[in-house]
This record gives sequence, C-alpha cells and structure tokens, in this order.
Amino acid sequence: GHRHEGYYYKMAAAWCLSFCFVNYPEETEPFIFRMEPDVMGMTVRKICDSYRVDSDEKERLKGLRKEILARKPHRTAEKVATARRK
Repeated sequence: GHRHEGYYYKMAAAWCLSFCFVNYPEETEPFIFRMEPDVMGMTVRKICDSYRVDSDEKERLKGLRKEILARKPHRTAEKVATARRK
C-alpha cells in the first residue's frame, strides 16, 4: 500500500538515530527521547534489528518504548523519560 509521505521522513530519522545509537549510545539516547513517539518507536525497532546491540539493551529500550507509546499522544517521550528519572 501507499504510505503517507511523512512516513519516509520519520523512517529516515529513525534509521539515522539507530545508526548513531549503535555507535554512540550514551550520546544518542537523549535525542531519541526528544523525538515524537512515532519516530522514537521506529528508532527502537531499528535498534532492535541490529546485531551490534545486546539483548539486555534491546529489552530496556523496548520497555521504555512500550511505556511511552502507552501514554496520551500529547505527552512526549522526553517528558516520560524525565518523569522516570525522578
């Protein structure tokens, strides 16, 4: 099927962030949490596709993604991540 053109921009951002995360996880993770939930979710999926990220890290990211995506749409990933640190 035909996807909305915004999908491709979001997927490009997710691919870029996942590539950066594999190489620079500590520096990249804060940027992932500033993205809208769609991009954050796509990024986590791309990271989980990588053989260069260990399974514990993948599970941690999937858990955070699940929590963020369960929130109301207007609540950003960054706000959820900040709330978890308190």
